[in-house]
Amino acid sequence: MANDYDFAASLMRILSEKYPTKESIYEKLIYLQSRLFLPKDTEHFMSDLHGEYDLFLHILNNCSGVIREKVEYIFGDLLGEDEIGEFCTLIYYPKEKIAQIKSQGRATSVWYRKNLARLVKLSKFMSFKFPSFKMRDLIPNRYETVILELLNTHPEDDEAQKIYYEKLLNSVVEVGGAEDFITALSMLIKNMAVHRLHLVGDFFDRGDRPDAILNLL
Repeated sequence: MANDYDFAASLMRILSEKYPTKESIYEKLIYLQSRLFLPKDTEHFMSDLHGEYDLFLHILNNCSGVIREKVEYIFGDLLGEDEIGEFCTLIYYPKEKIAQIKSQGRATSVWYRKNLARLVKLSKFMSFKFPSFKMRDLIPNRYETVILELLNTHPEDDEAQKIYYEKLLNSVVEVGGAEDFITALSMLIKNMAVHRLHLVGDFFDRGDRPDAILNLL
């Protein structure tokens, strides 16, 4: 009986240190109860990699089709099939796609701004199932502040918000940061599409780059 009492007293002491006021308890209870109704994070299971690095990398980048599914849902009525394909490729391989666009002479400020706006719109939609504190863990640190501002601005609801949002996007392009922001937003989208990856066997076999798979992981 004494042991039970000592254990309970120790537990209460620990809890009181973490939640010293009734307000801190209310806050935690409200948060935990609400979290139960958010969608579960996506978990991706893969097996039989067999050292096929290029194929593994492509599956990681397109998140087994999850990203295209989201793009078609958001932009299906706004973009043609070719435009959807090009936009998805930009998300999968941002650096390579931007290099291609540059070589074709299409890397204008209008192109950068248009695709930044699309990436922000897609990121907003995908972020709805995550609590705000977790979003900070998913956003690349180097641009966390600006990306959070873009995600939390609602240009469709208020003229001042619209001006602020457009200034944020224009500033990204004007200071020369568009390419890096596109890469960061693409990384964020992939992080949200698949939150946890499970690999359940067979790294080695026919393929010639199991070492590259291990290095990437």
